[in-house]
Amino acid sequence: MDMAKTDIANIMQVDKEKHMKVLLIEDDSADIAYIKEILWGISYLNFDVQSKSSLASVRLYLSSPDTRVDVILLDLNLPDSTGYETFLSVHRMAKDIPVLILTGIEDETFAVRAIQNGAQDYIIKAGLKGRELVRAMQYAMERHRLRIQVKQSEESRFYQIVENNADGIIIIDMGGCICFANPAAEQLFGKKSDNLIGTCLGLPVLSSDKAEIDILQKNGGIITVEMQIVITQWDGEPVFLASLRDITERKRLIETINDLNKGLEKRVIDEVKKCEIQEELLIQKSKMATMGEMINSIAHQWRQPLNSLGLIIQDLKDAYQFKQLDDEYIDDVIVSSMKQINYMSDTINDFKNFFKPAKKKVQQDVIVIINSVLSMLSMQLKHQKIGITYKCRCLLHEISVVNYEMLMNCEHGILNVYVYPNELKQVLLNIILNSKDAILSAKANGLIKENEYGQIELCIQRNTDNIQIKVSDNGGGIPWDIFSKLFDPYFTTKGNEGTGIGLYMSKIIIETNMGGRLFAENIGKGAVFTIELPITSAEKVAQADEYGR
Repeated sequence: MDMAKTDIANIMQVDKEKHMKVLLIEDDSADIAYIKEILWGISYLNFDVQSKSSLASVRLYLSSPDTRVDVILLDLNLPDSTGYETFLSVHRMAKDIPVLILTGIEDETFAVRAIQNGAQDYIIKAGLKGRELVRAMQYAMERHRLRIQVKQSEESRFYQIVENNADGIIIIDMGGCICFANPAAEQLFGKKSDNLIGTCLGLPVLSSDKAEIDILQKNGGIITVEMQIVITQWDGEPVFLASLRDITERKRLIETINDLNKGLEKRVIDEVKKCEIQEELLIQKSKMATMGEMINSIAHQWRQPLNSLGLIIQDLKDAYQFKQLDDEYIDDVIVSSMKQINYMSDTINDFKNFFKPAKKKVQQDVIVIINSVLSMLSMQLKHQKIGITYKCRCLLHEISVVNYEMLMNCEHGILNVYVYPNELKQVLLNIILNSKDAILSAKANGLIKENEYGQIELCIQRNTDNIQIKVSDNGGGIPWDIFSKLFDPYFTTKGNEGTGIGLYMSKIIIETNMGGRLFAENIGKGAVFTIELPITSAEKVAQADEYGR
């Protein structure tokens, strides 16, 4: 036996006593005789050749359970089928049998297409020799055997994966009936695979994103299953592959977490409300702590108008005695008296408004707010020989005013802030009164001469993105050892006379309620407290009001 014969025999390991079953599909009798002749001429193998001349006869032959075929030799042009469709039809009927195409036409494109779709080889009849044909048949059978072996191995691995998968997997045909169910799916449905196969799912089956379905259990309970469906192939037919995952416990946990979150959210809201109420009470407490100072200020504010009213009343008797009570005199008395009374009324209103809780932020010129505070404190500060200087340093000008009564709104209208006016007044009042106490302490300790005026300066400065109100004094500054505690709650250097909540609440008001900054530093002969407030525009105010509603 030569080398070619040895290769073929080794590849197939075919026993000479065993016949190779060949199905020759050919309608040309001459070609049939020629192919049989060259096959029977091979001495080292035995061939059993069955020939069929039409597609119908092939279908009938292959349908017999006793039919065994090792390889198919196919001519494409038959009485009932021609061309590429002939190959496809035979390939569908004999998926597990290698097919070699025999043709009289050399067409490279067609050959590649046929092999890509399952043909084992493409052989030209002209000049065909027995040994070449046998070798092609042997190689085709071996490739086919290896392909089946690989496929079976892959199918086995896939089967093991599916069978041992923790998720339920079912195959559903296009009619909605179950074709396959793995053990996990059996457990989900509470039925064996034999009872599931063939039953209709009873659900609209669509290849889509994840969906949730409820499955009734034997014990009457219901489990929730997450189902995801994709389209695939099963025995060559399109089917739906559905993966099922029990999410009952997950849903229960999510519902529990949601309930806890709702409860937690309510608790947070309640705690926030409590904090807001507590903060408001602290603000009011801070205001009440300054009430003594305020009453003292009112007393100083009222002293001058009361003196003026006393003089007007005393002058009435003199005017009566000297026959001067004419209409002009009476009108003048009324105007003068009402001026003093209105001044006193305005002082009471300022005092009353100061203690009124803030409800809403408004846009206001900071000079108006400062003027309101100084109107309540000016007479007291003057009595205690403390002078007040005001400076405006906006982007367009710089002015300095010694008499607060001369304060006017910034003519350029660029000192507007969006604040709670009464709360900002309280902060300014706290800082100015601290400056006053520092100056009086400095006088008592000889740092400021008795006949020398203490000085408090209020400087408003407009920057690119904020407005600063700086309150500085010449009261000797803040001791370095208490700087870190300056804004701590209930920290005071005034002993029993202080509450320790003034500066603490001032910082809360500016930074928490108004989104600004409050800080202190020592400069020169005293300290400076800086209030930074974000710049507002009409557009920002409108947006804030809309958000508030």
